[in-house]
Amino acid sequence: MSKSRVEAFTDGVIAILITILVLDLRPPEGVSWSALHQLIEPFLAYVVSFVAIAIYWNNHHHLYQTVKRIDGIVLWANTALLFWLSLLPFATAWVGENLTAMLPELSYAIVSFMCGLTYNLLDRCLIHANGQNSRVAVISQHDHKRWLSLLIYFIGCLLTFVWPPAGLVASIVVSILWFIPNRRVEQEFR
Repeated sequence: MSKSRVEAFTDGVIAILITILVLDLRPPEGVSWSALHQLIEPFLAYVVSFVAIAIYWNNHHHLYQTVKRIDGIVLWANTALLFWLSLLPFATAWVGENLTAMLPELSYAIVSFMCGLTYNLLDRCLIHANGQNSRVAVISQHDHKRWLSLLIYFIGCLLTFVWPPAGLVASIVVSILWFIPNRRVEQEFR
Protein backbone atom coordinates (compact mmCIF):
# COMPACT_ATOMS: atom_id res chain seq x y z
CA MET A 1 0.00 0.00 0.00
CA SER A 2 1.42 3.39 -0.94
CA LYS A 3 2.15 5.75 1.91
CA SER A 4 1.95 8.76 -0.43
CA ARG A 5 -1.86 8.56 -0.56
CA VAL A 6 -2.06 8.64 3.25
CA GLU A 7 0.33 11.59 3.38
CA ALA A 8 -1.61 13.49 0.69
CA PHE A 9 -4.95 12.83 2.38
CA THR A 10 -3.57 13.89 5.76
CA ASP A 11 -2.07 17.06 4.26
CA GLY A 12 -5.43 17.90 2.71
CA VAL A 13 -7.39 17.34 5.92
CA ILE A 14 -4.92 19.39 7.95
CA ALA A 15 -5.07 22.24 5.42
CA ILE A 16 -8.87 22.23 5.72
CA LEU A 17 -8.67 22.18 9.54
CA ILE A 18 -6.39 25.22 9.57
CA THR A 19 -8.79 27.00 7.20
CA ILE A 20 -11.77 26.19 9.42
CA LEU A 21 -9.79 27.34 12.44
CA VAL A 22 -9.15 30.78 10.98
CA LEU A 23 -12.72 31.11 9.66
CA ASP A 24 -13.96 30.83 13.25
CA LEU A 25 -12.14 34.09 14.08
CA ARG A 26 -14.62 36.91 13.75
CA PRO A 27 -13.70 40.54 13.13
CA PRO A 28 -14.25 42.94 16.02
CA GLU A 29 -17.69 44.48 16.47
CA GLY A 30 -16.46 48.01 16.06
CA VAL A 31 -13.34 49.95 15.18
CA SER A 32 -12.02 50.83 18.62
CA TRP A 33 -9.17 49.38 20.64
CA SER A 34 -11.67 48.05 23.16
CA ALA A 35 -13.50 46.16 20.38
CA LEU A 36 -10.17 44.66 19.31
CA HIS A 37 -9.33 43.84 22.94
CA GLN A 38 -12.38 41.56 23.09
CA LEU A 39 -10.69 39.27 20.54
CA ILE A 40 -7.64 38.51 22.69
CA GLU A 41 -9.04 35.27 24.14
CA PRO A 42 -10.35 33.83 20.84
CA PHE A 43 -7.07 34.80 19.15
CA LEU A 44 -5.03 33.15 21.93
CA ALA A 45 -7.03 29.93 21.53
CA TYR A 46 -6.54 30.16 17.74
CA VAL A 47 -2.76 30.55 18.06
CA VAL A 48 -2.48 27.61 20.48
CA SER A 49 -4.52 25.37 18.19
CA PHE A 50 -2.77 26.53 15.01
CA VAL A 51 0.62 25.77 16.53
CA ALA A 52 -0.62 22.38 17.79
CA ILE A 53 -1.94 21.40 14.35
CA ALA A 54 1.28 22.61 12.71
CA ILE A 55 3.32 20.49 15.14
CA TYR A 56 1.20 17.43 14.38
CA TRP A 57 1.66 18.04 10.65
CA ASN A 58 5.44 18.44 11.02
CA ASN A 59 5.79 15.35 13.18
CA HIS A 60 3.46 13.35 10.92
CA HIS A 61 5.68 14.29 7.97
CA HIS A 62 8.81 13.24 9.86
CA LEU A 63 7.16 10.02 11.01
CA TYR A 64 6.15 8.99 7.50
CA GLN A 65 9.66 9.67 6.21
CA THR A 66 10.84 6.77 8.37
CA VAL A 67 8.42 4.10 7.11
CA LYS A 68 8.26 1.96 4.00
CA ARG A 69 5.07 -0.01 4.60
CA ILE A 70 1.60 0.76 5.76
CA ASP A 71 -1.36 -1.53 6.22
CA GLY A 72 -5.06 -1.32 7.00
CA ILE A 73 -4.43 -0.87 10.72
CA VAL A 74 -2.16 2.10 9.99
CA LEU A 75 -4.89 3.60 7.81
CA TRP A 76 -7.39 3.38 10.67
CA ALA A 77 -4.90 4.74 13.20
CA ASN A 78 -4.18 7.67 10.88
CA THR A 79 -7.92 8.23 10.45
CA ALA A 80 -8.39 8.21 14.23
CA LEU A 81 -5.73 10.91 14.53
CA LEU A 82 -7.47 12.99 11.86
CA PHE A 83 -10.82 12.54 13.62
CA TRP A 84 -9.49 14.02 16.86
CA LEU A 85 -7.60 16.77 15.04
CA SER A 86 -10.85 17.64 13.23
CA LEU A 87 -12.46 18.40 16.59
CA LEU A 88 -9.84 21.04 17.44
CA PRO A 89 -11.60 23.88 15.52
CA PHE A 90 -14.83 23.20 17.46
CA ALA A 91 -13.03 22.99 20.81
CA THR A 92 -10.97 26.09 19.94
CA ALA A 93 -14.04 28.17 19.09
CA TRP A 94 -15.78 27.11 22.29
CA VAL A 95 -12.82 27.68 24.57
CA GLY A 96 -11.96 30.96 22.82
CA GLU A 97 -15.34 32.36 23.80
CA ASN A 98 -15.26 30.86 27.32
CA LEU A 99 -11.63 30.84 28.44
CA THR A 100 -12.39 30.44 32.12
CA ALA A 101 -15.36 28.06 31.88
CA MET A 102 -14.78 24.48 33.00
CA LEU A 103 -16.71 22.54 30.33
CA PRO A 104 -15.20 24.25 27.25
CA GLU A 105 -11.73 23.95 28.77
CA LEU A 106 -12.31 20.31 29.63
CA SER A 107 -13.50 19.58 26.10
CA TYR A 108 -10.38 21.28 24.71
CA ALA A 109 -8.15 19.31 27.09
CA ILE A 110 -9.83 16.00 26.20
CA VAL A 111 -9.53 16.66 22.46
CA SER A 112 -5.86 17.58 22.92
CA PHE A 113 -5.24 14.45 24.99
CA MET A 114 -6.93 12.26 22.38
CA CYS A 115 -4.87 13.85 19.58
CA GLY A 116 -1.73 12.90 21.49
CA LEU A 117 -3.03 9.43 22.27
CA THR A 118 -3.99 8.66 18.67
CA TYR A 119 -0.65 10.00 17.41
CA ASN A 120 1.07 7.53 19.75
CA LEU A 121 -1.26 4.80 18.51
CA LEU A 122 -0.32 5.66 14.92
CA ASP A 123 3.36 5.42 15.84
CA ARG A 124 2.84 1.97 17.40
CA CYS A 125 0.90 0.77 14.35
CA LEU A 126 3.64 1.99 12.01
CA ILE A 127 6.23 0.11 14.08
CA HIS A 128 4.08 -3.02 13.89
CA ALA A 129 3.75 -2.67 10.09
CA ASN A 130 7.46 -1.99 9.56
CA GLY A 131 9.07 -4.21 12.18
CA GLN A 132 10.95 -3.79 15.43
CA ASN A 133 14.24 -3.11 13.61
CA SER A 134 12.78 -0.47 11.27
CA ARG A 135 13.78 3.18 11.24
CA VAL A 136 10.49 4.19 12.84
CA ALA A 137 11.05 1.70 15.68
CA VAL A 138 14.63 2.88 16.29
CA ILE A 139 13.60 6.54 16.28
CA SER A 140 10.60 5.98 18.56
CA GLN A 141 12.47 3.70 20.94
CA HIS A 142 13.48 6.26 23.57
CA ASP A 143 11.05 9.07 22.79
CA HIS A 144 9.97 10.08 26.28
CA LYS A 145 8.38 13.34 25.08
CA ARG A 146 5.36 11.39 23.81
CA TRP A 147 4.56 9.90 27.20
CA LEU A 148 5.37 13.15 29.01
CA SER A 149 2.97 14.96 26.67
CA LEU A 150 0.16 12.53 27.43
CA LEU A 151 0.81 12.95 31.15
CA ILE A 152 0.69 16.76 30.82
CA TYR A 153 -2.56 16.57 28.82
CA PHE A 154 -4.06 14.20 31.40
CA ILE A 155 -3.07 16.45 34.29
CA GLY A 156 -4.52 19.39 32.35
CA CYS A 157 -7.82 17.50 32.05
CA LEU A 158 -7.92 16.87 35.78
CA LEU A 159 -6.92 20.41 36.74
CA THR A 160 -9.70 21.98 34.65
CA PHE A 161 -12.09 20.93 37.43
CA VAL A 162 -10.32 23.25 39.89
CA TRP A 163 -8.70 25.78 37.52
CA PRO A 164 -10.41 25.80 34.09
CA PRO A 165 -7.57 27.41 32.07
CA ALA A 166 -5.41 24.36 32.84
CA GLY A 167 -6.65 22.67 29.66
CA LEU A 168 -5.28 25.37 27.39
CA VAL A 169 -2.15 25.78 29.51
CA ALA A 170 -1.42 22.05 29.15
CA SER A 171 -1.61 22.42 25.37
CA ILE A 172 0.78 25.36 25.47
CA VAL A 173 3.27 23.38 27.56
CA VAL A 174 3.08 20.38 25.20
CA SER A 175 3.50 22.66 22.17
CA ILE A 176 6.64 24.13 23.72
CA LEU A 177 7.96 20.57 24.20
CA TRP A 178 7.29 19.67 20.56
CA PHE A 179 8.07 22.94 18.81
CA ILE A 180 11.41 21.48 17.74
CA PRO A 181 10.65 18.20 15.94
CA ASN A 182 12.27 14.90 16.85
CA ARG A 183 15.92 15.32 15.87
CA ARG A 184 16.42 11.57 15.73
CA VAL A 185 14.55 11.50 12.42
CA GLU A 186 17.04 13.85 10.80
CA GLN A 187 19.98 12.06 12.41
CA GLU A 188 18.70 8.73 11.12
CA PHE A 189 18.70 10.05 7.54
CA ARG A 190 22.24 11.46 7.70
